[in-house]
Amino acid sequence: MMKFTNRCCLSLGVLLLVVDSLFAQGSGQAIYRVYSATAPEGYTAILDFSPTRALYRGKGYTGDTRTKVVKKEFTQEGGEVFININVTAPADEVCVVMDGGEGELRSYACMMRGGNLYEFVTYEPLREIEWELTDSTKAFGNFTARGARCSFRGRDYDVWFLPEIPVSFGPWKFNGLPGLILEASERHGGVFRFVLEGIEVKEGHTVPDAVFPKRAKRIPIDVYAYYHDSKSADENDLAQARAPRGAKVTAVADSDGGIETDVERNFKALVAKGAVSEE
Repeated sequence: MMKFTNRCCLSLGVLLLVVDSLFAQGSGQAIYRVYSATAPEGYTAILDFSPTRALYRGKGYTGDTRTKVVKKEFTQEGGEVFININVTAPADEVCVVMDGGEGELRSYACMMRGGNLYEFVTYEPLREIEWELTDSTKAFGNFTARGARCSFRGRDYDVWFLPEIPVSFGPWKFNGLPGLILEASERHGGVFRFVLEGIEVKEGHTVPDAVFPKRAKRIPIDVYAYYHDSKSADENDLAQARAPRGAKVTAVADSDGGIETDVERNFKALVAKGAVSEE
């Protein structure tokens, strides 16, 4: 962290909050620890924000694809050939851009179809989430956070936010709250959780441009969600058709490591909630 004239510390695990002014600034950088089914130990994510724009990405994300399709071929006694296809994806390979000026949200996503990896930059309108503000409060050091709830992309979340820091973007695709999110946890025993570890609030902070893989294709979120939701039905057939003659595909496991595809896996639920259209 850079040095500032005024400092305030909060205690939330290893949370260190360093700010120029708690009441005036709406730009800077926040660090989160993110937990999910594929990353129970957690990974670090970075949120750069301004009053009109934000960039959220895993600490290890660079724009160079690290997700890989791994194919293993083996022959049993009798000469029968089997092929196992699997995807290995770092949990922190996530990148989300929220652009208030353009009214658009963009994010990196990938999926395997027919044994091949396809990469995308999905886009959708930037809509404020429908938050339910509660009367609950929670102490974080010397500060009192307010409670909120939402249902977003098929999951329900409990959130604690700090109105004294006017940041309405992030982490991930969360937006629309009148203050910085200190913690967001999936309800009903869910595993997704975002915990603020540190923040640097600075006037005039420049939000970096997002770097997406060069071969990533730009598509609407509803198109991506449709293919992702339907891919399991034809994945084995596609992979089998592309396998060498006589070989049998015994398993095709799409182990998406990123939170993006895990959260947005149900296209029908998105349509029912009005999050996307079927056009």
